[in-house]
Amino acid sequence: MVKLDFDLWFPHLVNRGIIAFHDTTSFPGVRKVIIDNIYKSRNFIEIGFVGSIIFAKKVPFNTIKDRFKNVGVLFSWSIYELFLKGKQYLPKPMKEMGKKLLKGLSKIRI
Repeated sequence: MVKLDFDLWFPHLVNRGIIAFHDTTSFPGVRKVIIDNIYKSRNFIEIGFVGSIIFAKKVPFNTIKDRFKNVGVLFSWSIYELFLKGKQYLPKPMKEMGKKLLKGLSKIRI
């Protein structure tokens, strides 16, 4: 159904318009549609995510630089998903180590 939504809405989305999907970390089907039709597409730039929401800006075509950025965001999103799922499935010592690492990283000033 997510693929159908995308296929029906994409042609009507104006250039520079924003498309967004929710529950992208909950369902494998949504993840596949996002990866295949947003991250791997030549028609989106400025892809981002907030929690389980993915958003992107439609363009006629993106540049190689845009595609590299999209891959970087996909990598970040995948790490975020792994962290979310890891909260449920990681052994307790790994969870504790992750908490310590995040606490240490939060103290770094850039």
